[in-house]
This record gives sequence, C-alpha cells and structure tokens, in this order.
Amino acid sequence: MANIKVNGLKLHVQQLNRKASETIILIPGLLGNVAQWYFTFAPVLAKNYHVVMFDLKSHGKSEKGKGGFDLKKMAEDVLGLMNALEIEKAHLVGYSFGAQIALKFAVIFPDRCNQLILLESPSPKHSMVYQVMEEQNLKTLEEVKQQLPDIVMGKVKNQMVGEGKVSRGKTRVLNSIMAVFKHLCWETTLIEDLDREEEFENEDLLMIASDTLLLYGSESDCLDEANNLAKWIPSNHYLLKEGGHWYPLENPVEVAEDVNNFLFKTSKSIFSQIKAL
Repeated sequence: MANIKVNGLKLHVQQLNRKASETIILIPGLLGNVAQWYFTFAPVLAKNYHVVMFDLKSHGKSEKGKGGFDLKKMAEDVLGLMNALEIEKAHLVGYSFGAQIALKFAVIFPDRCNQLILLESPSPKHSMVYQVMEEQNLKTLEEVKQQLPDIVMGKVKNQMVGEGKVSRGKTRVLNSIMAVFKHLCWETTLIEDLDREEEFENEDLLMIASDTLLLYGSESDCLDEANNLAKWIPSNHYLLKEGGHWYPLENPVEVAEDVNNFLFKTSKSIFSQIKAL
C-alpha cells in the first residue's frame, strides 16, 4: 500500500506485477474504491500487465478534498499519478464515472493513453443528479444535495440484496458507502461539478486514436451513450453482455477476461501493422 501525493492530495494506490512491460490503470466509479478490483478483476490482468489501482480523491483511503470533481480535473489526477509513478503510457480501464474520466483523459492527453476500455460509461448529462431531479421533480441543486444520498443508497441496497434481509456485513458496507456519499454531497463541490459537466463533442470523439472497448449490459440505462460512442469513436469494439449497469461489478473475472482478450487482439493487430511498414 502506498499514498502518493497528486495535485495536492494523497491518493491511496495499490500495484500488482510492477515488472511487466505494459501498464493498466483501473479507474473506479463514483463511491467505488480499490477493493472493487483488487481480489477479482486485477489479478486476472496482472498475469500479463503491471496493474495500478487507486482511490479517487475523497474516496476509500485517499485524502479528502473540497473540489475538483469535474472530468478534466479528475483526468489530471490520473496524469499526475502516472507522472509520479514514471509511467509514460498506459491502458486505461474505467467503470461508470471512472469510464468518463478515462474517456476525458483519452481526449485531452492522447499521447499518454494506449488502449481504452470503457465499462458502462454514461453520458455526462445522464448523471445521477439529472436522474434524481427528473424522477423526484426536484428544482434546485440544494434539494438534490439533501435528498440524493438516501435515494441513491436505496438503489444500491436493492442492487446488493433485492428484497431480502440485509446481512450484518452488507449493512456495514452500506453504512460506509453512505458516509462517503454524504461527505461528497454536503462537504464538496461534487454535485455542482457534475451539474456543470458538458457532453463530449463528437469532433473530440472522432479524434480518439486509441483502440476502444465499449462494454455494456444489455439492460443498462446507458445504452444511448454506448450507441453514440460506437458511432463516433473510430476504432471501437462494442461488446454487449446480458445484464445491467452493475454487470462489470457482478461478473469481474469474466469482464477481466474480456479486457485481456481485447488487449491481446488489438496489440497483435498493432504489431502486425508496424511489421508491415
């Protein structure tokens, strides 16, 4: 375990297989942390790659910050982490909000991004802020900030346990997530930053040079964005799996194998192109 200072805050970082020649950086979603990758997803990739996992600022064991939750600032955190670890170029894997961060990174730092893997990347305008405002008929961001934690945690609980009884272990997890989310909503600029976020420009998506894997659940509520990204990102591979938005978290080993296969096929293709020159 290591804490690395990036843009003024200490980020909690874990690494596997540091001697590998290529690096994969795993970017968690909102409310996620290193634990979502460490025991299942990451070991599969670490057979062939140097794997870097980290907690976003104000998440997990990373230091708490007041602001900078817009995609540009979050992408700059990834760049700062790469610079601190002396990583020139990396494959990026992001889930949900983490996928948005990875996509933003590929747009503004194309020379530092190798292959790009987007797991259930929603539209910036499809954030939980907009969903809750529409569903609950809320008019102001202040109303959202006050009600969002309870609403989202209800959805998380349903995903974790359905209608069944909540175990003591899952109750602890839910309470921990709730505490993080209340901090983010009430003591940071997260909600304001999400509200100000703009859609990705089609021209920017057209300029993405990275081979890109788009992996979504067939019942995901993010499929409109999946189709848009598939339309505009030039070199993309669209993989639809049976499940919803939580599919990558519910099937980590299978998704890691999909990522492995994608990286193997695209790197082999790139090698063949170089050899032909």
